[in-house]
Amino acid sequence: MSRCRFLQIKRYLHFNKDLPANRDEDRLYKIRPVYDLLIEHWRSLYHLGEHVTIDKGMVNERGRLSFRVYKDKPIKYGIKSYILADSQSKYCWNIDVYHGMSKSLKETITSLLTSQNMSQWHTLYLDNFYNSVSK
Repeated sequence: MSRCRFLQIKRYLHFNKDLPANRDEDRLYKIRPVYDLLIEHWRSLYHLGEHVTIDKGMVNERGRLSFRVYKDKPIKYGIKSYILADSQSKYCWNIDVYHGMSKSLKETITSLLTSQNMSQWHTLYLDNFYNSVSK
């Protein structure tokens, strides 16, 4: 595909026409329909096993985003995300993208653990980052 063709497709590719009045609160409003559809599809395709884990990860991104994060790691610039995955198969079952709004650690974990997996028997493994005492 030529560069001109790619830029033309990129220019007219939109997922959400409605601009919310509170777009400062939700910085993912442009891709929110696709984001929600992907997560719903991931949840319907796979049933979590007994062992699940919550960890943070980085998606490599060097574009102009207001919520891009810098870490002194192998992926230096990117989008920080919190991931709920099956420990044995490494299947990403739920994801919460950090988009610049400060949520407490408790809110982040409870948003990843939905009502679909709260009533089941799971063993949850966490990093020492998540074991801190809330203030």
